Amino acid sequence: MRTNRGLSTVVATVLLILLTVVAAGLILQFVVPFARDILFRAECTKYRGYFQFEDDFGFICTNGTSHGVTIKSNSDNNLAEKVIGFDLLFVTNLTTSKTISVVSGQDVDATFGMLDPLKTKISIPTSGDIQTFVYYEKADYIRVSVFPVIRKGNGDELVCEESDKISLKSCFPLNKLAIT
Repeated sequence: MRTNRGLSTVVATVLLILLTVVAAGLILQFVVPFARDILFRAECTKYRGYFQFEDDFGFICTNGTSHGVTIKSNSDNNLAEKVIGFDLLFVTNLTTSKTISVVSGQDVDATFGMLDPLKTKISIPTSGDIQTFVYYEKADYIRVSVFPVIRKGNGDELVCEESDKISLKSCFPLNKLAIT
């Protein structure tokens, strides 16, 4: 007479191995993207403070329809190679906001451009440069922040943490941003 006692331990072992493989697969499905995101975010730590608002020229201001910002970049050439642009976050006193994505080489349009009216393409500041930009929208913005945008090793874009923020002052006395 034959017994199947040895077979039940083999089936139990196979089922435990299968359960372990499935559990490992599920865990990896969540852990790998999370770890990858943390590693890419760590890349952004080098870009803290990469863009700074430069108020020496007096163009960080608003007149209700034109909002100007002057931005200076870090002078590190190695960091500049990965920077493809920045995001500007304009905030009102009602905590509503508007994000403008600025990429080097994009066309100047009716809502966003350079202070220099002869420039038809956006030029972001690189390696210690300073550029002034004007955003045209009727709004009472009181503050603006800048966030570097870099190109990751795989070619994807990554918006880094806030690099700098500043309050917008009134341009009414000189109406500095009325250059056309």
